Amino acid sequence: MSISASPSTGKVYGVERVCSAWGVPRSSFYHEHISKSRADEERPMGKTKRGPKPKITDDELLAIDGAKVFTLDDGWGWVFACVEHWNAECMGWQVCKKGNRFAAMELVSMALEREFRSTERGIARGLSLRIDNGNQYTSGRFTTQIKSRGFAPSYAFVSQPETNGVVERFFRTLKEQAIYGRAFRNLEEVRQAVAVWC
Repeated sequence: MSISASPSTGKVYGVERVCSAWGVPRSSFYHEHISKSRADEERPMGKTKRGPKPKITDDELLAIDGAKVFTLDDGWGWVFACVEHWNAECMGWQVCKKGNRFAAMELVSMALEREFRSTERGIARGLSLRIDNGNQYTSGRFTTQIKSRGFAPSYAFVSQPETNGVVERFFRTLKEQAIYGRAFRNLEEVRQAVAVWC
């Protein structure tokens, strides 16, 4: 506005007059102007985000990320699943509000109960548990618990979710067939949808 010209006089309004009319201190105008100019200089043309370019695009990442579901009353919730690698059978699943290490361990326990009728120490000796590098799975409590049950942790490569492809494909199919296109009121409705689908 300060560089605009008055239609009646043809003169430029100027910073002082515009700030006075709007009741804004000139220091605020100059601070905003300088901050914006610096940001424009630092950002390369055509780039919308700062920092290094990731190996995988946002669209690709969202297509394989299978953990979060939005509900109207409860907000975001998590869906966890433990999937058998050789036949993609769901061995355990959980829908919860907090996607922490406790929730992640709960479904592993569910899978052990289903398969071995026990969660005792060493029950899963000789089995590998393929997991990603989320903080739920790298926490000391989670790794200690799975090792005490006998699992050998097998971590997917960082920034390469395709190396955990069985569960990623499971989540993609779950979302396509039971989650997308529906508005869930709360996490209980998500639980029911997952239960019917699994």
